[in-house]
Amino acid sequence: MKFYKANKNIKGGATSFSFNPDRENGGFFAEMIKQISWDEKTRTGKFDTTEENKIRIKFSVNEICEMMNICTSRSGSAQFFHKTASSQTQISFGTYPKDSDSPRGIAFSAKKGDNSIFVPFSFAEATYLAEIFHFFIQRHLLVEQKSQEAYFANKS
Repeated sequence: MKFYKANKNIKGGATSFSFNPDRENGGFFAEMIKQISWDEKTRTGKFDTTEENKIRIKFSVNEICEMMNICTSRSGSAQFFHKTASSQTQISFGTYPKDSDSPRGIAFSAKKGDNSIFVPFSFAEATYLAEIFHFFIQRHLLVEQKSQEAYFANKS
């Protein structure tokens, strides 16, 4: 599922969320790209799709549930920190503006090195995003169930 959020200030971003059911290499993923230009005539943005500037994130099931909870409650925030041998990624997901009594939506942002990307969602889009996360979790549970069934079938 893809979301493109360009703006005339050239501070937009785009993200896609996916689920790979493969037991070994599967999981919940997001890929983020930064806006690099704005065409006032067509009111569209262009995004940096070069591999080195994409931010790729693999989420745990608990992180997906945390984000789904924020989307459905329309409140709160979560920060995640992912570290590998070669990089560190700081992730934030929560209502915006922060510390507001009247938030306008949900913001998803990530920073990896010098690359920082921000993608806002209206509350309507956050509802859709919560449904996407719910769908991913349901598929994840089916994979887990099949794995357990295979495990116990081999034990008999």
